[in-house]
Amino acid sequence: MNGGSCTNDIAKFTCRCPTGFNGTRCEINPNDCMSNPCQNGGACTDGLATYTCNCLSGYTGATCATNIKCSSTPCRNGATCNDGVIGYTCSCVVGFTGIHCETNINECILSPCKNGATCNDAANKYSCTCAIGFTGTHCETNIDDCGSNPCQNGGICADGIAKHTCSCAVGYTGTNCEKNIDECDYNACNNGATCQDKVAGYTCSCAAGFTGAFCETDINECTSNPCRNGAICADAVNAFTCTCLDGFSGQFCQIDVNECTNHSCKNGAICVDAVNSYTCTCIDGFSGQFCQIDINNCINHSCQNGATCLDGIAKYTCESRPTNPTTENPSRNSNPPKPIHPPTETHAPTHQNPYTLPPKPIHPPTETHTPTHRNPYTHPLKPIHPPTETNTPTHRNPYTYPPKPILPPTETHTPTHRNR
Repeated sequence: MNGGSCTNDIAKFTCRCPTGFNGTRCEINPNDCMSNPCQNGGACTDGLATYTCNCLSGYTGATCATNIKCSSTPCRNGATCNDGVIGYTCSCVVGFTGIHCETNINECILSPCKNGATCNDAANKYSCTCAIGFTGTHCETNIDDCGSNPCQNGGICADGIAKHTCSCAVGYTGTNCEKNIDECDYNACNNGATCQDKVAGYTCSCAAGFTGAFCETDINECTSNPCRNGAICADAVNAFTCTCLDGFSGQFCQIDVNECTNHSCKNGAICVDAVNSYTCTCIDGFSGQFCQIDINNCINHSCQNGATCLDGIAKYTCESRPTNPTTENPSRNSNPPKPIHPPTETHAPTHQNPYTLPPKPIHPPTETHTPTHRNPYTHPLKPIHPPTETNTPTHRNPYTYPPKPILPPTETHTPTHRNR
């Protein structure tokens, strides 16, 4: 048994046992510890033809016969060896344990790292790998993400974990308040005004003729009373129109129309211009609205002795009758002289008062005046000062209609009888 070899003899056999066994058939494993081979208190463990000694501290060897000394440097990881009479002891440095200080103590067991950090154990130490947004030996400090002043344009920064938020000032937006809000995207500028964006607001640059914060007001160009001589002002966008009274013309109705340009005064009369009319100042010997009547000066003549009154211009002459035999002997005159009959028509005195034509109806002008300059809405419109001089043009100004022509009367007062 147990690996023994058998030898056959006459009427018997013989077993040759391997080491560690005996008996007729090699069935017996003898106790190798029976002889107490282990010394110095070592514990013996039987084996197959062998034994093992578990030595006490301070001893070594197959039978624990050798006293261990510190000279063999049994302590590990920087531990201090303390030699004794029957052995030695190891004083471990911080972070290690065991008889020979062979075991590293895991400092991460106590979870010293904070805020989700990862603990990395090492010999007698550890390190913390911090999560994003934290710092410090134990990752105990939240990094101030506002430290770099990321918020622009007056924005207020609020720190978070690995991030920040910006509370933007009015007029700005964006993660870091870097964008100026264009208020012109929602502007209320009216009447063709141009919107100009500003910080937290906008301004309206008004088109000519408008004013107000939003260019909502049409400037009344008639406020400065630009129209003269009773003309009516009509406001328009960036313009006005003057409707002149009859007798006036010009951009501002400042020109008194000279009706004498096309007058109908006769017989050398002087035309005197007036507003929308004229008068004729007759020279001596004429009368009538247009001095068209030759005054018969023979109406009140003083020709005597039968003289004939001959009318002239502003005068008369007396023509004596020639001596005729018949005048001495009337009985011989078959045709006696006819008496002088004064005209039945009466005329004004030699010097006539001028005649004034009645005014005519108002005709509106056809042209509109447009100012060339317009101030922006923040300033009032400067008053338009029409010219103070009045010139008498030879041609009618296009801003008004010309006066209707004055027609002389169709009747002519002609003395019924004219003595010559």
